[in-house]
Amino acid sequence: MEVDDAGLAALCASLDADVAATVAGLALPSVRMQPADACDADAAVTRFEGVPLVGEDFAWPTTDDGRPLTLIGQWHCDELNRWIGAAVLPAGRLLCFFFDLQKQAGWGLVPQDAQLWQVTVTDAATASPAEPPAGVVTVPARSVAGLRVLTMPQSSEPAIEAIWAWASPASLRYEELWLEEGPDRKHRAFGWPNLQQGSMHLDCQMVTNGIELTRQGYRDPRVPGLQAGAAGWRLLWQVDTDEHGLGWMWGDMGMLYFWIRSEDLAAGRFDRVWVILQG
Repeated sequence: MEVDDAGLAALCASLDADVAATVAGLALPSVRMQPADACDADAAVTRFEGVPLVGEDFAWPTTDDGRPLTLIGQWHCDELNRWIGAAVLPAGRLLCFFFDLQKQAGWGLVPQDAQLWQVTVTDAATASPAEPPAGVVTVPARSVAGLRVLTMPQSSEPAIEAIWAWASPASLRYEELWLEEGPDRKHRAFGWPNLQQGSMHLDCQMVTNGIELTRQGYRDPRVPGLQAGAAGWRLLWQVDTDEHGLGWMWGDMGMLYFWIRSEDLAAGRFDRVWVILQG
């Protein structure tokens, strides 16, 4: 959830010093990514949709049965780094995010769903537009207005549940931090997600280690041993339903979340991204 610095500071001032330090340490910067003006389909900028700019060895990603995925958006890493104020992404690179927009045949709940998305990395200086294959869903491109914001975990995240009890005075004050007047569509890079259902860090850790996200899966004896690694997952991109602006809806008015391990982000291993759809 997005918060403002003043509200977070006021909350921390009302808490014991050790608790305040813990809460303040959870704050993560994020980039609010609002659709702006229409732009060229092959513009070398951060944008929603359009045509991907890629390298010579690019092959349009498809599902296992040959259905082409849709370009959801393209990032120019230099722009994202500038917006967030840190060198988080590899300089001079373009990231193209593909997903199964047409059928949404899986929600990232089983290992086999990995066929439904792909993130490509290309040198921006040499990238060229790819020719969309027959049958792919194409949507007009929209440029992005990026704004750095501060985010905190929602109360149902384990990081918050470990600090205070639900409906305690501190918990109620914490809920008041949520900025309800934010944009209707919450497209954001990095930071904490806006949850539609439950926390996803452990989910990503489980499913990428071969455990299906079912009731029985959470009882798998391997889960306790995977919990420590769950904290290494971080949100890469949260893509909200935007039926009238961008022309997509995820599930039933849900959100699409691209996740990546911290070590993979540092190494530029975007082929290891995992996606979960909630809604």
